Amino acid sequence: MIKMPNDIDFTYQEKRSDKEIRIDNLYQSYLSDCRAYKEVSVSKNVWLQANKDFLSQKLIEEEA
Repeated sequence: MIKMPNDIDFTYQEKRSDKEIRIDNLYQSYLSDCRAYKEVSVSKNVWLQANKDFLSQKLIEEEA
């Protein structure tokens, strides 16, 4: 049997904020749509700049 050290915390802790996680999920959804429709995808930074207004509105709606 393997002995687990008592002084190490093996629990998973997310380092990203809820906002960052939501944006990552939306970007992954965009990439999935691009693959499904055989479209050319853009980098995350380009996508963020192009969708800045939409993302701001979407995050405001989710917080309400």
